[in-house]
Amino acid sequence: ARLPSIQWDKSDGLCCGFDVCVALAVESAKDGCDRDSGVRTARQKRLSDFLCSRLFVRGVDLDGGNSRLSQVSMDSSVNSGIELASGASLTLLRSSLRGLTGTALNLSGAAEVENSLIVAGADGIVVTATGSLTLRHSTMADGTGVGIDNNAGGTITVASTILWNHVGGDMPGVACAAVTWSLIGDTVCAGNLTGSPMLDVDYRPTAGSPVLDYGPDPATYT
Repeated sequence: ARLPSIQWDKSDGLCCGFDVCVALAVESAKDGCDRDSGVRTARQKRLSDFLCSRLFVRGVDLDGGNSRLSQVSMDSSVNSGIELASGASLTLLRSSLRGLTGTALNLSGAAEVENSLIVAGADGIVVTATGSLTLRHSTMADGTGVGIDNNAGGTITVASTILWNHVGGDMPGVACAAVTWSLIGDTVCAGNLTGSPMLDVDYRPTAGSPVLDYGPDPATYT
């Protein structure tokens, strides 16, 4: 693992790679991990500008604590993205999980995901019975599995998000009442859009996309 901003400490509980454990005494790490096991921690962490690649199991395993991750990037060389245990919490911001071969986010704890891209992989987000998800201002698209899987009955809130073109369904187990100001490709939910979001190869809305300027009337803001 290559984490130059943090110190080697086998007693801390954050592990990167097969046998490297490091302490995150600082507020953020500026690099990432590139060995088979990724990062595992049961303590509160803040990570930013974090790149994971060539991981056969998962990128980040959060066994406990309250973690805040921003600008996380994972690609098709990563199997599963982030595993969140029951009792742990996660805030994930401005991140890109693209082409993962397993599940991008497996949530048994409480997660807030915002301004993030989860695309072109297998399963997007799986929420267990003990898990919860608040998803805002994000795009999930082109998955060979499900978008959001809530068949286990977790707690879900989706707002201002695109869910599109998942072979296993865009949001199985998610009630329409949990979704606002969003586009759901395969489900008609009152107050939301359906159909194609008309995205380009980088998953940005193109001219004529129905999601452009779609949202609450600014006159209603207080």
